[in-house]
Amino acid sequence: MPERTRNLILFLIYHFDSWHISPSGNRIYPEAIISFVKEKYPLDDICEIGCGLGDTISKLEGKNMIGLDYDENVLKAASFLHKKKCYLRFMKFVFPSSSLEGKYDLIIAVNWIHSFDEQTLKNKLLDYFRENLKENGLLIVDSINHVGYKYFHDFYRIFAGINCTITEIGHFQSSRKVYAINKSIHESALSATAG
Repeated sequence: MPERTRNLILFLIYHFDSWHISPSGNRIYPEAIISFVKEKYPLDDICEIGCGLGDTISKLEGKNMIGLDYDENVLKAASFLHKKKCYLRFMKFVFPSSSLEGKYDLIIAVNWIHSFDEQTLKNKLLDYFRENLKENGLLIVDSINHVGYKYFHDFYRIFAGINCTITEIGHFQSSRKVYAINKSIHESALSATAG
């Protein structure tokens, strides 16, 4: 069954936000994230904040994987879609009020952070980076500089002075850039590398 048809059926059953109907193949950046992560990093613990139907996290391999989203209906649909993956669970999470529990090799937060002002986003991302990301872990984020998106975020500014390496994974439609921020306690200053 084509993914759009599957998503439409799930939408009619679970009544989640209609933008989830669009097939993941219409968005190139999730595949770039998956390829980047699989090529470079062994992962055990993975968290995706804003997972939607779980299209990105379900294509990664880990021992403990959690997809978080504010929409309980999309979480029910994601749980149904990925019920055979016992290592993948889905839970409600409302940014910025929910607390992130656990330590992760990878935290993904893409396609929603443009809805939050920079100070709110900075406070929470730095908390996740310091408290929830393992040594040498990755935080993957995106920034969109396009009409219709409320906030554009500069991650070099947000992470200035933090021991990390920022790599641009790619530049995509709607002026979207995706970044991997590597937590390296062995570095003395922020360094940026082209990805």
